[in-house]
Amino acid sequence: MSDVPPDFPSGSIPAFPPEGPLEAPPVNLWFKIYIGLLGAMYLLLLLAGIFFIVMGAVSGDEEAIPVILVGVLYIGMGLVLGVGYLLPIFLKPRPWVWIYGIVLIALSMTSLCCIPAAIPLIIFWLKEENRQYYGMR
Repeated sequence: MSDVPPDFPSGSIPAFPPEGPLEAPPVNLWFKIYIGLLGAMYLLLLLAGIFFIVMGAVSGDEEAIPVILVGVLYIGMGLVLGVGYLLPIFLKPRPWVWIYGIVLIALSMTSLCCIPAAIPLIIFWLKEENRQYYGMR
């Protein structure tokens, strides 16, 4: 008896991707536009944080401390989420990138204004042709 699965009668296991490079499904373009806009929004939040810190430091009074703290919070959130959302635009299709995409879409659904775009996006993201493009079995 052979250890080779019946799907591969020749005894070889196909390389990734199975039949050469697949064409990207249309949902990938919409995904990159969506996360690109979210990433840009978070980078604008980073700029707002810098503005808050500068304006708080310029005022110099004691009431500026909360403004500076908000600025630091905005910079931290803007940097982490901005880079996190922009990263998949530059990554090659791999199974973990597909999962990362689901996580980003799900995180964006915590904002009520993103739900009308995120629901159709996640429906098409979960389709089999997109899973195959990312190498999901």
